[in-house]
Parts: sequence; C-alpha cells; structure tokens
Amino acid sequence: MDYSHPVLVDAAAELDDEELELIAGPATLARGLIYARRGHVLTVSPSTDGSRLEGRVRGGQGRTYRTTVELVPDDERDVSYWQSTCSCPMEHSCKHTVALVAAARAERSTRPGGASGPRRLTALPSWEDVLAGLTTDADVARAGQTTPLGLLLEVVPGPRRARIRLRPMSQGRTGWVRNLVSWSSIEHAYANRTTLDPVQRRVLADIAQTYQRRHRKYYLTSNDTIHLDELGPAWWSSLQEVRRHGIPLLTDPRARPDPPDRSGQARDGLPARLL
Repeated sequence: MDYSHPVLVDAAAELDDEELELIAGPATLARGLIYARRGHVLTVSPSTDGSRLEGRVRGGQGRTYRTTVELVPDDERDVSYWQSTCSCPMEHSCKHTVALVAAARAERSTRPGGASGPRRLTALPSWEDVLAGLTTDADVARAGQTTPLGLLLEVVPGPRRARIRLRPMSQGRTGWVRNLVSWSSIEHAYANRTTLDPVQRRVLADIAQTYQRRHRKYYLTSNDTIHLDELGPAWWSSLQEVRRHGIPLLTDPRARPDPPDRSGQARDGLPARLL
C-alpha cells in the first residue's frame, strides 16, 4: 500500500520536521526521529537527484525492515508527492520512513556533494535536535498542570461478532470523563480547550491518523468513532505505545484514577476494570 502527500521540495532529504509531521503525524514523527538518533537506520542509499531513498531500518523488536521514500514531481502543480513503502505492518508513512529521511538529512549535512550508494551512517542528530520542535511554548508553560488521558475500550455487539470501540477519555477530579475530548479534538491541538498532556495527546492522535490513512478520511468530526479492528495490523503496536506512555486502557468509564504516590506522580494503573 502506498500513500501520497504533496510537498514543496524536490529531494527527500530536504523534508523538514513540519513536512514530516503533516505526512506521518506528530507521534510517528517523534518515534522516527528517536529511531534515527539511536542508530536504527542501518543503511541509506539515495538516488542521484535525491528524490528516492532506500534503506534498512531496525525495528523495536530487532527485526530489520526494507524502507523506501520517493518524491514524485508534478510539474503542473509545481509540487512533489511523497510516496513510501515499508515491509513493517504499517506498510507506509511509518516511523521507519521518518527515520530514513532523518538519517539521510543528517548524512547529507555532513557529506558535501551527497555521494550516492549504500553506506552506514556516521552522523545522527543530537538528543536536543530530536526534541526540538516536538513541544511548543504552550506545552512548556503547561508543564506540571496537564490533564492525563485514558483510552476506553467498549465492547459493542454486532450482527456477526462483537467489536471493540475506542474512546479517548480525560481525567477529571472524581473520575474519567468522556464528553470533554473526542478523536477530532485529540487530533487537532488547536481544538483543545483543556490542558491535555501533550505527549499522551500525540500518541492518541497517531491512532486517529492511522485510522484516517486506512480509510482515506481527510478529517475527523466529534461524532466519529474508531474500532480496534479498523487500525489493521497496527492495532497491537498502537496499544503498546498507549501503555508505554502511561495511558491507561479502561473497560469501565466509571473507574476512578489512582491518587498520586508520595513522589507526586500518578501510579500506572486503576483500581478496577483496567486492562
């Protein structure tokens, strides 16, 4: 499966973080940059004009994926179109494609003239570069007073089989609240009137964007619902990312959050009906 997105550059290594975020989403961008920083991109081979990149990227479980990124020019519109493939379950526009571009970008900056051919990477962004642009001034200002998020898993009966519906939840004073956030407001930061945890919001936004890419939806409304099976092969890794970032998986919307421990941090888990 392929995916196209218009960009205003001719070489893949010229894509900046803003373009990559529009293509892959903020959470995928963050993970891809971290993969590049940690040396997961084993080789990168650019074409002569730099419009096509090929490489091997090591996944989180040690598997190696073959990844390509290509910019196809459209002279009539004076833009190029992003096209990517990956042998991972996501198939395209994944963290491995972002890591490939980020690594090629770093390699290009250290090799004037951009010699072609496969090569092991020698220069990667520092951790400051990886974190730069992932948070806004508003995120920093709200540090320490953000609202945690949860993910409600509801079993919905169907004509042939039951399905699991996913609902974002925000933490209130006495429990989890579902009417203050939706998939639409999770995806679009500007729509959030509350101080949602920025990292957790990006993780849930990545789920929304996975759903959109699979179903070719350009935007989500406040009434849109997402079912677990609609995420395709990415459903398991998506839930793993949810838990890894401290977002509880809830099966009861009435469950109450745990109080903070003595360190002031909320404990990972809920007293009842938590997966």
